[in-house]
Amino acid sequence: MCKKLLVLAIGLLSGLSFTVNAEEPATKLDNNPPKLSLQRCAELFPNMEQKVQQEVREEKIERLALVIGNQAYEGNPEDPTDRRWARLGKTETDAAAMKTEFSQHDFHVLQKNNVEKKDLDRLVCKMGFILKHSPVKTAAFYYSGHGLQNVIVPKDMETTKANDPKAFSVDNIIEVMNDSHKQNPFVREGSIERNHIVLLDSCRNGGNGKGGKGVKPMAGRNGLVGDKEASGGVLTSNRPTNLIVSYAAAPDQSAYEDPNTPHSFYTHALLNHLFKPSISVKTALDEVRDSVYNDTHSFIVERQKDPQTAAEFKNSQPQQISNDDAVRDFYLAGQQELKPTITN
Repeated sequence: MCKKLLVLAIGLLSGLSFTVNAEEPATKLDNNPPKLSLQRCAELFPNMEQKVQQEVREEKIERLALVIGNQAYEGNPEDPTDRRWARLGKTETDAAAMKTEFSQHDFHVLQKNNVEKKDLDRLVCKMGFILKHSPVKTAAFYYSGHGLQNVIVPKDMETTKANDPKAFSVDNIIEVMNDSHKQNPFVREGSIERNHIVLLDSCRNGGNGKGGKGVKPMAGRNGLVGDKEASGGVLTSNRPTNLIVSYAAAPDQSAYEDPNTPHSFYTHALLNHLFKPSISVKTALDEVRDSVYNDTHSFIVERQKDPQTAAEFKNSQPQQISNDDAVRDFYLAGQQELKPTITN
């Protein structure tokens, strides 16, 4: 699903000095590669785990974030005949701001913009091996760019089909998180409990990034908005404990860039709410949902008087998914100590 420019007014540093591109070349990828796992990562990058172990041996990493901003797609948003993924306007700024926030809250950050499929494989595998060998208590993934229902769109993905060989399923991230959680010695011995958060600032409807006044987001070339085969289906049930996934939009809906700020509506709300002192993640994401809805809905109603488009924005408010109802709440900016109540 695309992340959209609002046209005509409608519309996570200090960290490890890991190098992103210094790994050995990946083995040749299949047209239909299996889901990423730590085992698959070891097959793709035979020397990576050993290098990561050496790099983290002297580090006590308790918070880790991987931040991706895809903006430099080759499609032209002003050309209605261009069927490629359209270039976006604010995703690099979104990613830079999230990287800064994560860094200021003691996260070690891996960050890269305008990644192709091979870059995503490498970065997610590196994240997984760090999580496997470090006492990380909070693991975060943030993505800003085009997307389908549960698919991240690399810079070199040329179709709007989830079965494109270069489509990158969100399941890959969750599977690697799950593997590293199960294999981490600090988790197994009970010395840490790990929290996982995935933040996806992208559309979920297979659109191509083009829109205009009163125009409903266009279905992708798969022809079926929300079709499971075309959009990536639903998230796997094989998830780590204490996982929260937050989408910028509801299923089959669009995410938009805010013309009045340097960011998208969703990332602008994340920056305003997610890192507030003593605000838990669950509470913050509720505030993010309300903020995105209010800002986008008000913008359309007040500027365009377009009920159809306003209704679309109402349906596009962020969606939060937990692995179960009992997921523990946690904090990204610290939990304030409660003062004891004094009674007479």
